[in-house]
Amino acid sequence: MPLDLLVSKLVDCTNRKFVIHSDLTIFGRALPRYKGYAINVFRQKLNAELLAIPTFNLHTNHAKVIDFSILDASMGALPLEALSVLNHANSIRLPNPIHSYTFFPSVRGLEKIDCSKSFGEKSVFDYFYENNFLWVEFGTFSGDGLTLFHHLECVASVPYRKKIYFDRTFLYDGQVKTVAYEYYARTDNSYAQNFSAALEYLIDKGVVTSVAYNERQILYGSVKEISLAILAKLRCDPYFLVKKV
Repeated sequence: MPLDLLVSKLVDCTNRKFVIHSDLTIFGRALPRYKGYAINVFRQKLNAELLAIPTFNLHTNHAKVIDFSILDASMGALPLEALSVLNHANSIRLPNPIHSYTFFPSVRGLEKIDCSKSFGEKSVFDYFYENNFLWVEFGTFSGDGLTLFHHLECVASVPYRKKIYFDRTFLYDGQVKTVAYEYYARTDNSYAQNFSAALEYLIDKGVVTSVAYNERQILYGSVKEISLAILAKLRCDPYFLVKKV
């Protein structure tokens, strides 16, 4: 099974803090047996000290009140599993209107994360860096995301994006709140993201490990090492993560 394969590759890894972005269709016909148990299975198999699952609110606008008790089904199976056990486990879903992660367990220090922004200093991605999480892409496709790269674009102040601010209203723990949200937005549409090339660079450099499973991939690497490698490239070429269209 793919999770057992990942566990076998991490047997000598002492780092037990994980960010897991996933496409659980990698389990194939075995997927239904994980319904209701996926979070516990991942935590136990990985012997996770801390597990962070993306439970993002990507389809939002200023007119919508974001309800943190629900989740868009487009996020996929593992995020939906995370939300389903949120009230029955020692866990917390960060009150970030867009890039909200759910942590298992809830630990001291998470309250210091600035949930009024997506990227940059004191963001959740900065927390992953400072606490040296292991980033795992479990069965996802390389062109689909790698949200960490957007954070690194922000840190590097790339010329094709800039900080913008807008209001977002949300319902969290029975209270309605409105925040002025900071986002690092694309300003030059003559460029498209080129994350696949950056990922290949990280694999070639040995920063990210790629494991094949039934024509799918499992990728993992230290958030700190990934960040340092990509930021070094962006210092030399601020357009390293994009290509001209």
